[in-house]
Parts: sequence; structure tokens; C-alpha cells
Amino acid sequence: MKKIKIAILFTCFNRKKITLRTVRHFDLYRSLYQLSFYIVDDLSSDNTVEELKKLNIKKINMFQTKGNYYYSKSMSLGMKKILDSHDVFDYLLIINDDVNFNDFFLNKMVLFQQKNNCITIGACCDSSHKLSYGGIKFKSMFSTKYEMIGPNKSSVSCDTFNGNCVLIPYEWFQQIGPMDSFYSHSFGDFDFGLQFKKNHFPMHVMNEYVGICNRNEKKNTWLDSKLSVLKRIKLKESPKGSPFLSTFYFYSKNFNVFFAIKCSLFQYFRILLKK
Repeated sequence: MKKIKIAILFTCFNRKKITLRTVRHFDLYRSLYQLSFYIVDDLSSDNTVEELKKLNIKKINMFQTKGNYYYSKSMSLGMKKILDSHDVFDYLLIINDDVNFNDFFLNKMVLFQQKNNCITIGACCDSSHKLSYGGIKFKSMFSTKYEMIGPNKSSVSCDTFNGNCVLIPYEWFQQIGPMDSFYSHSFGDFDFGLQFKKNHFPMHVMNEYVGICNRNEKKNTWLDSKLSVLKRIKLKESPKGSPFLSTFYFYSKNFNVFFAIKCSLFQYFRILLKK
């Protein structure tokens, strides 16, 4: 029986033990699937690349940036490398390496995808079993407010997703192309998912969690209301914050100029009002 071919893409930076744990987890699936890793390292200084090479896995493709590519730009690079390989896959699986995956989550995602013919979003919970990352559903076409969607008994259609764990039919990925390289860190996964939505590809959250991934803390970020106004603005405009140009670009591209102006300026008002 021909094995299903899956390209697995993720980025890594200075968390060697976590990255190695993630790669080793996929040993569970090698009897059923032909797996090819595409890993983009953002110039780690903890020997992540060297340790990955020691695993001696045949289908592991390592790419190292010049540094400061962060999440979105690194993912865009990885997707371009996959497409340029001209290899033919059945699925693209994008993940974050800090997800502590449940055993056999991949088998369940593939079965869910085959049954529902959709992009399958693997939702994550935190250590207290509360939803932390998943699908994204906007309140309406006239609003940028959204709710996060986790596992449900009945399938819920989503508009986009957190990129922590998403299984995408490869032909659909080929039609959409790589993540927009305009973004450095934030917005990349939201924007990527919205391109599938615009092209009428269905997205659904799998009916159980795929693993544990705690949300990033707000402390010492631009969302931390205890910091000074100047400090918060500086953090907001940093690559890992919510820079004005990225914010404006995202909302003007996916909504309209009115929303782009409103959302871009609102972030500054939020800081000034210490919220």
C-alpha cells in the first residue's frame, strides 16, 4: 500500500530540547506515512542544527536564515523551499515545535481531513486543559472581532487559524502559495489562512485537541499595561510586537482601508489609555 506523503514545516530558534522532542515524536508515524521535514532555523546559537543532523533522519531538510527572520518570514522561506523542491506530497503539515503533541494526533488529523475534505486545524490546550490556540471565526464580515474555535461535537467552519498545527491538502497549498513574506512575526498565519478562505477552501477544527501549548504571556510585551507608555510603544513596533506597517498591511489586504486605519490607530490609543 502506497504511503501518504506529508511535508512537515516548522521554524526553530534556541530551544534545542523542545525542537528535538518534536522531531522524535514523529517516529510514531513512520510505518504509515512518508514524512519529509522542512525546518527553518533562525540562526540559533545553541547547536540546534548540529543536533538535528545527528538524528540521521533521511528526509530532513534544514535551512538556516541570516537571523531575525522570526516566525512569518521563516515560514514563508520554508514554504518556498518546499514548492521549489518539486516533490509531490499529499499534505503540508505546519506546526510549532513548542506543542507537546498527543500520541497519534497525526493519524486522527488525516482521518478527519479525509472524512471532511477540509483544511484540518489542530487546536491546542494549555496545561489546565483550556483552549489556547485553534481556529479563528470572525464575528461578521463587517467586524475584525473574532472568537477562537476549539474542538466541538459538531464541525464549525473557520475563517483562518493559529498556525500551531494545521494539515493542508498539498494541491490547495500549491494554489495559494507561500505565506506572505511581508510579515516578520505576527499576522503571518492569520493572513495565510484568510487566503484559503478567499478561495473558498473549507477549514474546520478537529474534534479533539492535538496537544498542549501554553499561550505566550502578556508580561513584558506591548500588551502589558504595567509598563510605561514609551516602553510599550517601543515593544509594539519591534518585530515580535504589532508594528504599524504590518498591522495596516494586514487589515487593508484582508478587510479594507477603513479597518486598517481604525485598527492601526486603536493600538496606540490602547497604550495611551493604559489598557
